[in-house]
Amino acid sequence: MKRVLLTILALLVLSVSAQVQAANHYVRIGSTNNGDGTSWANAVGAGQPGAFNALPATLTRGDTYYLSDGSYGSYTFNDAVSGSTYIYLKKATASSHGTEVGWSSSYGDGVATFGNLTFTTSYWDIDGIEGSSNSGHLIKVDTTAGDACIMSNCSYIRFTHVEFDANGQDDEDIIYANSVSTQSTNLYFGYCYMHDCGRCQFLFRNTSDSTIEYGWFEKNHWDGVVHAEGISAYSGNTGNIIVRHNTWVDISGTGTLMIAGDGWEIYGNLMYWTGGQKTNAHSDCAIGNWGGKDQGTFGSSDTKIYNNTICDISTGNAGIYMYSGESGNVAYNNLWVNNYAVGLSNITQSNNTTSGSTSLFTDYSGDDFTLTQATDEGKGDLGSPYNVDMSGNTRGSDGWWDRGAYEYGSGGGGASETYKGCGGSFSFGGS
Repeated sequence: MKRVLLTILALLVLSVSAQVQAANHYVRIGSTNNGDGTSWANAVGAGQPGAFNALPATLTRGDTYYLSDGSYGSYTFNDAVSGSTYIYLKKATASSHGTEVGWSSSYGDGVATFGNLTFTTSYWDIDGIEGSSNSGHLIKVDTTAGDACIMSNCSYIRFTHVEFDANGQDDEDIIYANSVSTQSTNLYFGYCYMHDCGRCQFLFRNTSDSTIEYGWFEKNHWDGVVHAEGISAYSGNTGNIIVRHNTWVDISGTGTLMIAGDGWEIYGNLMYWTGGQKTNAHSDCAIGNWGGKDQGTFGSSDTKIYNNTICDISTGNAGIYMYSGESGNVAYNNLWVNNYAVGLSNITQSNNTTSGSTSLFTDYSGDDFTLTQATDEGKGDLGSPYNVDMSGNTRGSDGWWDRGAYEYGSGGGGASETYKGCGGSFSFGGS
């Protein structure tokens, strides 16, 4: 017993020591001198007490770097890993900025803007503090050449409340996670806004155990030459990725979510085309695998596709295409409205609506896809975490589990179901 107590005490001492060693640093673009980062004040000389006037080339593991408004340029995150210790970058705001020494509200009332980001090591946390849907993000990655964010053979990287603007450049991705020698794992993207990219919002190769949630992903480029998707994933070492409660708008290419590998969970997402973009859509499927490719590289098993709303894909197939012969792929409670065609292929499915009415929505013309009435009844025994919609409403709390990305709050039953699936012949080939 004494030995156990001593061991616990030693662990507590180590934990407290690590917390004591962690420090806050302050970066203020526009400081006259480059200080030592100990406060927001303007340093009297290089290395003196005051703020850094740029993000240092070398950062300290375990420490937090508060960022003022301003332009930071491109940056390579390459500090050596120390166990599982993160380095934290946070946007300074009026309510969260560390020390008061030298602080002015003008340092935190705008955006910290970066150019291209490159990660070659693991354990990084980038937090814009504020911003959701497609506005209000206080850290922005703004690029005009090359992929916005490259991750090579690294893991445990978190982006929260960050905007990525690729400015429409052709054949470039926003998140380029192409790991060759070492699998990338535990990538996290929460409440991010990615838009106007030239190819894919996410390109995943040899990437697994990651989460994309509560994001807004809008507009990419496809023209029959540039191969594009919202998510482009392949290789047998890609999988166990959660894609939930996101909004996908005007995504061109082979499909919105083109996946590969096992154990994907895709639920509670909204996918739609706006009026000005509908005629430019191209889709072999909204969710699925590439046809005509190598099944071992592009196939998927044990995929869960629940409670997604998919609207207004006006050319090609808006449905789900999976390889035949794979096992455990299921689609429940999905809602398709006003699409050119919906095909569900090689997947176990029930309680889906493939030809729903726009009258279900609060303001269809205004792109408000919350419900004004209950849908046909969904499959209601899916359990947690699938029982919460993107607005935080608990599904089935009124005794009725609705279909689609949103739960209707007042309960009741919908009209009798007309469509549970959709047959037909569709061509599935990569663009």
